[in-house]
Amino acid sequence: VLEGLARTQNQDGVTVVAAETKGAASFAASWDASLEQEALAMVTLPGIASVATSLGATCVTPAVIERGQSHVAAGGILESATMDDASAVSACMEFADEYRMLVEPACGAALAVVYDEALRQKHLKDIPKGKAIVIEVCGGSGVNIDLLQQWKSEILE
Repeated sequence: VLEGLARTQNQDGVTVVAAETKGAASFAASWDASLEQEALAMVTLPGIASVATSLGATCVTPAVIERGQSHVAAGGILESATMDDASAVSACMEFADEYRMLVEPACGAALAVVYDEALRQKHLKDIPKGKAIVIEVCGGSGVNIDLLQQWKSEILE
């Protein structure tokens, strides 16, 4: 997403929200450390402690932090959203109900930014009414109805 925005040279005022569950928030850790140190700072998590394992990485590539910094320097906004597994799984359930498609909790993290009122208010409140919001929806190969029901019963109930 950041690479595509950079190629179009149309980043001014565009908000990008990087969404992760708290137990897999390697981007958030490196992004926050880089902001704090005002320099590139890479953080490696000790492991993935989340149900959102399909896209989980203990460390992101430095290029993604650099692209984030470039996006902000070009007038864009980059938000790092982290949430608990319950928010991600709940968003998976809501998306399945609304669109009849199954997605994994890693994707549910991105969807939670729209489905969860508190996350939406925190990360999307400054987007003007009527403006498009694009969510990259991916991650259906590692989920089935049984797994979704298992996550629901273990995490939401």
